[in-house]
Amino acid sequence: MKVLITNVYSYKNKGDAAIVVALVSEVRRVFPEADILIQTTDIKNDSDRYGAPISATLLWLLLSAHRSKPLAWRLLKLAGGLFGLTCYLLWPRRLSRHRPGWLLDSGLRNFVAEQAEADIVIACGGGYLRTASAGLGDLILLAVTGLNFLAGHYLGRPVYLYSQSIGPVHGRLQRQILRFCLQRVDLIESREDITGRFLAGLKLTTPVLATADPVFLLQGRGTKPPMALSSAKLQVGLTVRKWFDQDRDLAQYITAVAKTIDYLSATYGAHVYYLPQVIAANFGDDDRLIAERVQREVTHKAAFTLLTADLHPLELIGFCGQMDIFIGTRMHSNIFALINAVPVVAIEYEHKTRGIMRGLGLEDFVVAIAKVTPELLKSRVDQLLTDRDRYSRQITTNLVGEVAKSRHAMEAIREDYRRHAK
Repeated sequence: MKVLITNVYSYKNKGDAAIVVALVSEVRRVFPEADILIQTTDIKNDSDRYGAPISATLLWLLLSAHRSKPLAWRLLKLAGGLFGLTCYLLWPRRLSRHRPGWLLDSGLRNFVAEQAEADIVIACGGGYLRTASAGLGDLILLAVTGLNFLAGHYLGRPVYLYSQSIGPVHGRLQRQILRFCLQRVDLIESREDITGRFLAGLKLTTPVLATADPVFLLQGRGTKPPMALSSAKLQVGLTVRKWFDQDRDLAQYITAVAKTIDYLSATYGAHVYYLPQVIAANFGDDDRLIAERVQREVTHKAAFTLLTADLHPLELIGFCGQMDIFIGTRMHSNIFALINAVPVVAIEYEHKTRGIMRGLGLEDFVVAIAKVTPELLKSRVDQLLTDRDRYSRQITTNLVGEVAKSRHAMEAIREDYRRHAK
């Protein structure tokens, strides 16, 4: 049996990498005889990371592989690739038994061969089926992302969307493209209730199953952190990210975080550790740049440690487990803390944050990134520390249900696949 996992981003995004680690483990649990192949957007950094061979997604073949080329050349490559692949997938069998492989370059021929040879195509969990605007760039990105798993459908493979946060999208055309893609898969698994409501609004006939984030399944698998902690009274973990286009908005967010670090140091004798959650510099996605700006604004610099190393997701989980509380912008860093029963203040940049925190009964500790201020962030931290042990026990209790839903996700795929196989 061959299982193809597609729509993987990059090992340099430790949250996405943790999803792949959990997904591969679940595939091997439920389909112990399976040969796994992973299609990724980051060939360079993902090799030998997950214990399975890797190959290229459409996002790599049509977009990322050509970033250094002139714009006209990139657009020509994209248009030619999309045209050739669409003709290949939709080729009428009445014209010829054989699809026109001559329309595809070697990378695309390999891509469709991998999809055609798979018994199951699983789109990796995550939050990539969304857009930030109604612009042409977002429209193209959405279409290529969808085609990445939709190819399996047109090649006669069952296709499953594993543990997804979906939406929002912008504009009627984007909505139509998304709905077109979702109508042609065999099962959609929603990892939080906001996605469930969004999908209900699309009026799909595709079955939708409520699950939970697969990283909950990594509970208890954290490894030893790479460094010893300080002797501070309170250990606090932190992640930040670049989110705003306007530097004024970004500066407000950075100031709120920096002043909260100073407040934690002065009031609670805390030491704060920035954890390097996303360091995909090759994709222009490196949180360490924002952490350095935070560091420059912190007054109590001795109370702030900025880690920059390329850590394995399980190392980060182990590090989070030694924290007393966590302040996280990257949602999976929050989950890394939560699976260790470490209470979290979550800074929300997409609806997945609120949806996942709500599932654990912690929505009161979600702060919208556009509204974050030093006063608001400090008040949430004070609230958390007032009764930290109770919140920790609440997390432990509520995790049981989330882990069970996460565990069921792959079992539901197995049940549907067996129906196909009959």
